[in-house]
Amino acid sequence: MRELSSPPAAFYTCPGERHAISRSVHLARLSAFYPACQACPHRCDTGLLPESVVVGWESAATGRTSQIRLIGDGLRGRYLNDLTRRDAQLWAMVVAAWLWDRRPLPGRCDDTPLTADRFPAGPTVVVGYDERPSSPDLAVGVVDGLRQMGCQVVDLGQTLKPVWQFAAGHLAADAGVFITGNGFDASWTGFDLLGSHAVPLDDPALWARWSIAVTMPISRPTRTPGTLRTWPVSTEYEATLWQHFHALRPFRVVCGATSPLMERLLARVFPRTPCQYHGVRLLQPRTEDAVFGTAAALRQAVSEHQADIAVGFGVDGQSLMVMDERGEVIPAAEWLPWLITRTLVEHSQCHAVVAHAAIEQASGLALARTIVDGGATEFVRHLNMSTALCGVDAALRFWWADPSPTCDALVTLAALLRAASWSGDPLSKQLA
Repeated sequence: MRELSSPPAAFYTCPGERHAISRSVHLARLSAFYPACQACPHRCDTGLLPESVVVGWESAATGRTSQIRLIGDGLRGRYLNDLTRRDAQLWAMVVAAWLWDRRPLPGRCDDTPLTADRFPAGPTVVVGYDERPSSPDLAVGVVDGLRQMGCQVVDLGQTLKPVWQFAAGHLAADAGVFITGNGFDASWTGFDLLGSHAVPLDDPALWARWSIAVTMPISRPTRTPGTLRTWPVSTEYEATLWQHFHALRPFRVVCGATSPLMERLLARVFPRTPCQYHGVRLLQPRTEDAVFGTAAALRQAVSEHQADIAVGFGVDGQSLMVMDERGEVIPAAEWLPWLITRTLVEHSQCHAVVAHAAIEQASGLALARTIVDGGATEFVRHLNMSTALCGVDAALRFWWADPSPTCDALVTLAALLRAASWSGDPLSKQLA
């Protein structure tokens, strides 16, 4: 016979709740297969519940486990196994409910009914997705969930992550959702989130609450469906991008990319600069040796075209591999301090924001005026300061803060070319 234990009532607190419950309520919820019990560490305390209930929970525990992973400002999961269109819709509804809580409906002082023109508009959410085959399917679920919750959705379609970041900041959106599986293999998918002012949402407590809320019924804040519109973001984005490619020497530049979107963007940008551009198609990174394959392809192109500089764009469109005219890869810890110093000389009244974790990898960044402890949210909030111009995050990626914080590999390349234009010396000598 199973032993009975009687822990104090305060011992039982359901995930996502703040108040304690008694053991009897705990057992009653277990017998009713309360959704929050799935994530409860006390789920095994079944007391004298019927064997059918115990077997039901045991079978649920031994079944296929979800591999959804929270990664700071987003989540990842196996497509169809962990994340389906319906799952994406539920997550979008949870995020939308949180957005409505941050901007509740205003009260009325009279009995005048709310008409369509007087009803407050829902939160604005910018949605985009990457080039993975699974991304369009999840994008449909995200858009459906947001519209069902009364949000105003701006659909960018298939785009690059920096372009999505730019759109969220340019439109002053309440949030942004980017469907991507970046960082994982092809069978994985997921999404990244931005809050207001294009700030990444990397609050672990917030994501923990959402992961519980997605298993529970979600009430709609309004019965008015949300709107959906598309926005040709490329025109505004490229107009902003071209202003970074000024005051350049006529470099011979080799650019390698895995993304056709990035290749087409490069082909539109470089003809308006004095530089000679040579594109290289890179293979999708599938193994840890992918970095060596990228370096080999760039090195061959540097030799063929006698290039002054070569760069390899990361899949996310945010990171860069930099190579000098000799075909030598330059670590980010070496060129980032040089780039920050020369950029700030051009803008003496501005300052750079550097994550503390970045200084541990590149000691030369310690000369920055603002050093930030904390995650991506705190880092981007400092970039939103009026005198912040650029920065380096914990992953040693370059950020530009004007007009809104964006981590864009193309902007990084433009800043590199401007800095190298100060001198006629080759890049290897300038960085020596």
